[in-house]
Amino acid sequence: MPSGARDSERFFERLVSAAFAAVYATGDSGVHYQARLRAMLDAVSDTDVATAEQVALREPIWIRIDRTGDQFSGYYSTDGATWTAMSWNPQTLVMSGPVYIGLAVTSHVVGVPAVAEFSGIKMTGNVMGSWKAQAIGGTHPANSAADLYVVLQDSANKMAGVKYAGGTAVTDWTRWDIPLSSFADVNPTAVKKMIIGIGDRDNPQAGGAGLVYIDDIRVITTPGQ
Repeated sequence: MPSGARDSERFFERLVSAAFAAVYATGDSGVHYQARLRAMLDAVSDTDVATAEQVALREPIWIRIDRTGDQFSGYYSTDGATWTAMSWNPQTLVMSGPVYIGLAVTSHVVGVPAVAEFSGIKMTGNVMGSWKAQAIGGTHPANSAADLYVVLQDSANKMAGVKYAGGTAVTDWTRWDIPLSSFADVNPTAVKKMIIGIGDRDNPQAGGAGLVYIDDIRVITTPGQ
């Protein structure tokens, strides 16, 4: 789990949209393997290939995830010594930068807390930081923080742009009125191209993730202008 300077809010924003691999002891449904194979995609699971043995498992149970490069594999055990590889193995997830590992519990009922007891926790590899508690869950994907911008280009290839600072943080439908005067260097009667982008247009950076909807793009004449 993260610690130190990375605060809980930032961790939560990344968690609800990030790629992940997880093995769960689910109670009445046995042990299952679930993953989000790429940021912002829907999570998928081993439901269609789960064996009768793993579905029949009940707590107490041992579960494990192994990582070799981009390959992630799940295992379960009834004694903590002999491990059975899960039928969904391996799944490919590309993870870079710090990767968080942790334990999670849910009641599957909104507003109802759940309690679980974990023991025999072991980690190998280059593990840094200390454990930290964090509530998880969310109602919508979290976007990487970035500006939204609009650029117009006229028939003479002159260009001008304007940005909506922090535009990806907006979570509700929001109207953005942009006066044509904001594009002073462009001939408004000879516009040939509109560019809508996210981030810094002059210094684009890879690695962002999120989902933005844009619709009802219109040019309106205001009375008196």
